[in-house]
Amino acid sequence: YPYSEGFAIVRKGKYYGFVDAMGKQLTPCIYDQARPFMNGIAAVSRADKYGKWGFVDVSGKEIVPFKYDKTYFIDKKREDATPLSAYTSDALMPVCMQGKWGYMNTQGVEVIACQYNDALLFTDHLAAVCKRGKYGYIDMQGKEVVPFKYDYAGPIIDGVACVAIVDGETERVGVIDREG
Repeated sequence: YPYSEGFAIVRKGKYYGFVDAMGKQLTPCIYDQARPFMNGIAAVSRADKYGKWGFVDVSGKEIVPFKYDKTYFIDKKREDATPLSAYTSDALMPVCMQGKWGYMNTQGVEVIACQYNDALLFTDHLAAVCKRGKYGYIDMQGKEVVPFKYDYAGPIIDGVACVAIVDGETERVGVIDREG
């Protein structure tokens, strides 16, 4: 596995752990799944924790208990996309609990409650989220910035985002700025 923030995922048997650039073990290979480090934390999952996801920091300490059903890195069909670090340096990570998405910071604190049907990464300090079947954008405090009126909303990159509104069989696709 490639290095991310100075650490690589390693596999021993059917379990995963992390090593640093010198090959020194950061965590033992005890995780059923592991994702690369991003903003100083990495998502990990353990079957003995009911398959839930938690997070470790760069010291190898488990900083978030195994309570999340999903993280952005899984079950979102985005794993093969451009690396996340190419899009964001914002330090909030989408997490899902009981079918609802919210955001946690790099200290493992859930700063925006799990209340959305879908959530994208924050880019340019805004994130597209879905509520009651419509997408809009929120800021890093969870305040609605662009109303929930789109059937699709992509990440904001270089100040603009692709959005779509579907009306019957007609789909209108466009580009919006940070204000909508």
